[in-house]
Amino acid sequence: MECETGPSSFDVRHRWVMGAVYELPFGKDRMVNIENGLLDAILGGWQLSTNTTISSGVPQTLSAGKVQSGTNNLVNDRPSYSGTGDGYAADPSPTRWYDPASFVLSPEGTFGTVGRNAMTTPHLQQIDVALAKNFVLPNGHRIQARVEAFNVLNHPVWGAPNGNILAGGAFPGAPENAAHQGFGVITSTALPMRQIQLGLKYTF
Repeated sequence: MECETGPSSFDVRHRWVMGAVYELPFGKDRMVNIENGLLDAILGGWQLSTNTTISSGVPQTLSAGKVQSGTNNLVNDRPSYSGTGDGYAADPSPTRWYDPASFVLSPEGTFGTVGRNAMTTPHLQQIDVALAKNFVLPNGHRIQARVEAFNVLNHPVWGAPNGNILAGGAFPGAPENAAHQGFGVITSTALPMRQIQLGLKYTF
């Protein structure tokens, strides 16, 4: 069927991933040379690292909230396009990512016209940063103390919008086949907000 043709569930159109480690140029025999042993122990041996992922959202299949086709299918049918807009809110936000005016419930005994994975969820942005201090012991062993911050900018990464057009209550005065108020609303995050942890590693 034509409606079964669509993007793969893992079709992420744009994705940028970077991992980087930078040795700060302070300490003995470094760019900013520190001969004093005490100052070198304090200022030398620092390392800054980051893991960054920025990508577009993933495809999402919308649901009509019920089986309209009369096929006794265990999975709800899909809605139909109303012909209004492109499916997204004029200014997509967690309170309204998809446009309810773009979708309607298909008539009884028919399949919806919206295809599989026709919409896309919000983009993902994850920036993790770590600051580490390396201590070299007299026997050549090393101790590394780390502080790590996940989602360091505390940027909210929104989860998938509610894809059921019959979610929530109906809009006052709207036709019976119109999408409801809970459709297209985001109530979760895909990643936690900023998390900080401490670590200690002994290398021998």
